[in-house]
Amino acid sequence: MIGIRELARGELTRAYAIDDSDDGDVLYVMTGAYIKAIPLEWHRPRRTAERWDQLIVSWERILDQEGAVYGAFCGDLLVGVAVLRPRLTAARAQLQSLFVSPAHRRRGVARRLVEQVERRAIAGGARELYVSAMPSVPAVGFYLAQGFRVADEVDPDLFAHEPEDIHMVKSL
Repeated sequence: MIGIRELARGELTRAYAIDDSDDGDVLYVMTGAYIKAIPLEWHRPRRTAERWDQLIVSWERILDQEGAVYGAFCGDLLVGVAVLRPRLTAARAQLQSLFVSPAHRRRGVARRLVEQVERRAIAGGARELYVSAMPSVPAVGFYLAQGFRVADEVDPDLFAHEPEDIHMVKSL
């Protein structure tokens, strides 16, 4: 059974246990206001501790801004994480990170993590939730299934940082 709870700052390095590797043979690209699937083999290796540390620094800044980090646990093992940045704009929060280990994907873990983020965003006054999704079929398909749509207007800072991602938004 998977339990979901908010993580304290001192627990963030538990993310090292998450296997965020992935691969596929199709990626999405933006063509105007639409996404288009293109055949392309890709592989994302498991994140190293050093790469997790880079993310954890950003998560700590988010916690300082009244954000939240939620963890999914299988026993004592962290198998998933979702991070809420509460104020991307006055009315828009950001799902800054979402990772689930492969052995726990397609079992509702990511959905439950996103539900926690949405509840917290709504409680904080957000009317929309923004995500810049990896352009993979599983990632984009997941967000579409959760009610996200391609953003009419992308956040310029996030787009400059992640121009290949599919920028999406969900009304809360």
